[in-house]
Amino acid sequence: MTIKKRKLSDYPESKSLVGLWTIGYNLSGGVKQTVRVGLEFIKTAIDNAIDSSITRTNTATTNANTATTKTDTATQNAIHAVESLRRGVDGGEAHTIYGGCFVFD
Repeated sequence: MTIKKRKLSDYPESKSLVGLWTIGYNLSGGVKQTVRVGLEFIKTAIDNAIDSSITRTNTATTNANTATTKTDTATQNAIHAVESLRRGVDGGEAHTIYGGCFVFD
């Protein structure tokens, strides 16, 4: 009986990882045990990792946007406070700001 050689490209392409297997081994107590691993199992693990990464990225984006909003609010509050001091709101006295120090004129 002769063996007919076929190229890999002669075989039909699989459209799914379901039902496909590969061979590997487990190392238990220093002994290698040959096992088969379903490619669907690997695909599920990768999909879960991607979904988890997307969720963490979205959470980080939301937290960054919240921090930006709070920073903008604090900046505006500081600007208004400085403007109020420059106008001399407290008792009508004029103030000048030098290097972060308030000097009463």
